[in-house]
Formats: sequence, structure tokens, C-alpha cells
Amino acid sequence: MSISNSSQCIKTDHSSPESDRGIFHFTEAEIIASEKVNLPHGLHGLSNTNHFAFLSPSETSLKPFKVLYNLDNPAISFIVLPGEAFNGFALRYEDKAKVADTYNIDADNLKVIYLVRILKKDDELGMTANLRAPIIIDWGRKLAWQHILESSEFQFDFPLKDFFATLHKHKDD
Repeated sequence: MSISNSSQCIKTDHSSPESDRGIFHFTEAEIIASEKVNLPHGLHGLSNTNHFAFLSPSETSLKPFKVLYNLDNPAISFIVLPGEAFNGFALRYEDKAKVADTYNIDADNLKVIYLVRILKKDDELGMTANLRAPIIIDWGRKLAWQHILESSEFQFDFPLKDFFATLHKHKDD
């Protein structure tokens, strides 16, 4: 998988209020209103970046990854992994219920995504997911928050290599 610097990958034309065009080196996507979310407090360390949209790569080898595309500053966009990709492994039902109560989110509208970090070491790419500070989304209200979980059992840098190998091995179980 080849992923270049997001500031080189994404160009934006904000000419239409209902639809923005995002052009990636691996796909072209139209951002529609239903894919946009507002993070009123921004991300930790980036409190002034509030308007995002989710883009799905058309290339199947990049699925289940998505791009959290920053509509305010496309140079600050992120690769993310939807919670569904973890098949219930990351955030337990009890944790989801507690988070839903914290942000007054209807359980049917709650989605969880994890920020992915790509590391290069000795000509090899590695990926980790931040399970400790997921982004909690209320799809009904189009609002999201980055939430730091209290439990130390969730890692800030959870290695994805072995995890995906295990999922692939047991996908038919």
C-alpha cells in the first residue's frame, strides 16, 4: 500500500455548499452532506479544525480504511478505521453505552472510528490505531468528539499488522 503525504494527495474546490470535490492520488470522491461531521472541540491538539467529511477509497485493497478529510485545511486529513472493522474487539458494549450517555447520543446513531498512524522503519510500513482516544460520532446530529477512554487496557498505538492477520485467518469462523 502506498500512501503519500496528505497535503500532496488532496485538492479541494469549495465552490458548492452542498458538495465539495476531493481528489486523491488513488481515487476521486464527491463529498455529500450526509458524510460531513462537525467536531465542536476539534481533535486533541487541533482544536481549530472542526469540519470534516469521510471519504472511502475506491481501491478495494485500501478497505476498510477511510479518510477523515479536513474541510477547513485538507493538509490535515487522517486515515481512519471504522470500529466495525474490529468486529467488536475494540470498544465493548458497556463502553459504548457510557460514551453514548456522555454525549447524549442515541445508540442507533453512535459510530466509533479510530485514527491510524503509519510508521516507516527500515523500509517497512507499519500501522497502529489509537484505541484509547477514538472519535465518537453522532450520525443523527452530524456531531463528533474525540474521547479519551479511562481504561488503560486500550492502547494509544495498537499494532494493526498482527490484528489484521488474525482477522483474515478467522474471517470464516
